[in-house]
Amino acid sequence: MLTRLLTVSLLSVAMFASAGCGGTDFGEIGQITGKITFRGEVVETGTKVIFMKMDKGYAGYAFTDAEGKYKIEWRRDGSTYDGLPVGSYSVLVEPPGAIDVEELSAEEMLDGKDNVAPVKPQFDKKYTQTATSGLKYDVVAGENMIDITLD
Repeated sequence: MLTRLLTVSLLSVAMFASAGCGGTDFGEIGQITGKITFRGEVVETGTKVIFMKMDKGYAGYAFTDAEGKYKIEWRRDGSTYDGLPVGSYSVLVEPPGAIDVEELSAEEMLDGKDNVAPVKPQFDKKYTQTATSGLKYDVVAGENMIDITLD
C-alpha cells in the first residue's frame, strides 16, 4: 500500500512538472553576445545596446565592457533571462552617461536632472533610435554572436 501511494505521488508530480509548470509563453530563447565597434575601434565602456521587438513588447539590453563586448539580458515577470525570444529585432545604441528621462523619478525631474546637457556620442546620433539606426538582427534559438559595426 505504501509503495502504491508513493508511486501515485511520484507520477502526479511528474505529470504536473511535464504539463508546463515553470514553462514560458514566449517560446525558445536565443542568447545574444557580441562586440560593438565604431570605425574599427571599440566603443566606450558602458555603451548601452538595446534589442527591441515592438510588436511583442520585448526589449533586452546590455552595457559594453572595456573590450566593447556585451551580453543581452531580458527581464520579465520578475525573472531575468540570458537572451531574448527568437525573432527579428530592431537595435539601438546609446552612449555611456545618457539619461533616460523615463527612468527618472518625479523628484529627480523636479531637481532638474532631466535638464542635464545631452551626452555627445562618439558615433552618429542616428544609432540612438530604432527608427533611424538601420540595425536589425534575427535572433535564433541557442547562441547568437552579433557584432555591431557603427560608422
